[in-house]
Amino acid sequence: MKVSSLIEHNATDEQKENGYDLADYLISQQRQINEKNEFIDSYNKIETVLNDEILLNNFHTILDEQKAIVIYNNELSELEAERLCARVENIRAVILSV
Repeated sequence: MKVSSLIEHNATDEQKENGYDLADYLISQQRQINEKNEFIDSYNKIETVLNDEILLNNFHTILDEQKAIVIYNNELSELEAERLCARVENIRAVILSV
């Protein structure tokens, strides 16, 4: 028999108190994978953003504006702001708004 410390290292205190177990962890991980796959599928359907010059320019403008706001409000370097703005959930939101 092997014992895993996966839950001890990855679950929050609240999750542990509520009986969070390995099955819950695996389901959570699968949901995250499914969300990323759904995003990729929706992104591929919105391929027109990459092929339409106006939409692509709008996409870049939004990202540049976000980056400037993040730099100003959080006093981050340009690289740090780019990393923050390039997160998958942010890119998804921008693409869906264009």
